[in-house]
Amino acid sequence: MLQRRTFLIAGLAVATPAYATTVPLPPSLDDLSSLPLQTFTGEATTLGRNLRPGPSVISFWASWCAPCVEEAMHLSTIRHRYDEARLNIIGLNVELVANDEGVRRFLDQTRPTYTQLRADVATYQAFGGEAQLNLPRLFIFDATGRPTAAFGAFDAPSVNRAISNVVS
Repeated sequence: MLQRRTFLIAGLAVATPAYATTVPLPPSLDDLSSLPLQTFTGEATTLGRNLRPGPSVISFWASWCAPCVEEAMHLSTIRHRYDEARLNIIGLNVELVANDEGVRRFLDQTRPTYTQLRADVATYQAFGGEAQLNLPRLFIFDATGRPTAAFGAFDAPSVNRAISNVVS
């Protein structure tokens, strides 16, 4: 009986997909800096205009993404740990269908203390995202703009370690 349970448990473990998704590293920030973005007031901007020299965290989120809420609140905690001069943090909202009410609720709930901009699926794909939007997505870059970590699921301890590795 015990042996049958062991096989059953092992079989379920193999059949169950992992929650964390392997995400490839994106191009460097130099290659991504000209990506067109928009402020929440509708002004055109680029990623590069919103980055200061130094390490960076770029987080893609959407109003319908429940794990994005936890990640956004965690990034606000990170912002309190590292000021803007030491670490860029930018949230990029990607909605498949315009949802201003949902975005407003998300921002009211999470109260992010870091830069928020609107992006589109093409921007998400420029970071190496697949055709289907899978969120959250978080990318960490060192002070030279070289990508050092990519996350396809919220993982606070791993994000904390990856950020501390790039912030001096």
